[in-house]
Amino acid sequence: MQVPSLLLITPRFPFPMIGGDKVRIGLMAQQLARNFEVTLLSLCESKEEMSAEVPDGLFSRVERYYLPRWRSVLQAAIALPTSVPLQNAYYRSKAFDRRVRQLSEEHDVILAHLIRAGQYIENIDHPIKILEMTDAISLNYTRIKSKTKKVGFKERVFSIEAKRLREYELKTTSKFSHISLISRVDADWISNGDIGVYTCAFNFDKSLFEYDRDGSDIIFIGNMHTVQNMDAAMYFAKEVLPLVRQAYPLTFKVIGAGPSENLEKLAALPGVAVTGRVASVAEAAKSGICGVCMLRTGAGVQTKILEYMALGLPAVVNSMALEGLEARPGADVLLADAPRDAAGAIIRLSREKAECRRLAEAGARYLQAVHTPEIVLRPLIAKINLLLSEERTGRQ
Repeated sequence: MQVPSLLLITPRFPFPMIGGDKVRIGLMAQQLARNFEVTLLSLCESKEEMSAEVPDGLFSRVERYYLPRWRSVLQAAIALPTSVPLQNAYYRSKAFDRRVRQLSEEHDVILAHLIRAGQYIENIDHPIKILEMTDAISLNYTRIKSKTKKVGFKERVFSIEAKRLREYELKTTSKFSHISLISRVDADWISNGDIGVYTCAFNFDKSLFEYDRDGSDIIFIGNMHTVQNMDAAMYFAKEVLPLVRQAYPLTFKVIGAGPSENLEKLAALPGVAVTGRVASVAEAAKSGICGVCMLRTGAGVQTKILEYMALGLPAVVNSMALEGLEARPGADVLLADAPRDAAGAIIRLSREKAECRRLAEAGARYLQAVHTPEIVLRPLIAKINLLLSEERTGRQ
């Protein structure tokens, strides 16, 4: 029996798998390639992406189209007076659109990553179209808008985009055979179309796991270009860290690349150390006692929590950060919504090495039981095969 063919469309080249979106679709691609003959069609915004290496034997074909950043920014600016979501405008390419339409006729299944790529296939007449949304971006933007008190240009853009995205997401999801989301919270927010929830997949590397540590740092891992990570780091540094430092002179270590303005703003706060981009996150986090995620905006699953678990760092998180994860408060992670409670949890971990070890080992067990790529994506593979079976039956 011939292996079904699948066209995977991504708005960014997924390799190397650095960052939440790339990890999500990269691991998904690996699982899809075990079951289907996969063609990868990607937009690239840099020459580096155009020449980035592809894992051997993963795809039957790889095609890339260059969309320079300056053109994307111009397209988004032109879209401001319209009703088009700015990120859709940012990722528009006529050449890419033509190639999507050509390749769609040659494949049994089309899977688009994020609405930025989904816009290319939403109106194509094809029996099996899947949109891998990951999270409800409008939920993220709505939360950002609710937490922002400033009324500058960036804040106005977020306000405009939140409304446009909400309307667009509700309209477009009904045009697909299946919608893939990362958490039940996101699915409830969209609540339109045939939706499946597939949590975050994560590769656990036992060689990086290390619970036996004598560190003096509180670790935060994140892309500091994003509003939600910057807000979470600033909130922790201002509201929680001073309470911790009344008992222990711990340092809040922020690991991740970001604009110099953001990193300098964080580094100027008492007790905060900023690394910027690092060659090895695991190496940079070796000085940690625990990892933290006190989120006030955002949506989807916080992969940083899984990364803490993979490195053997007990995680101190709040309720929003825990959305989409099945980790048990008190057993796999420490849950603290108020600054004083978070500070108390961190102080306790500083004093009790046995508790650190217990949480580290529990986190690793949870990660391996729930978030391996095979476990997470098995239901999605089954769903695609069901759609293929129904489509073949309908043709008979």
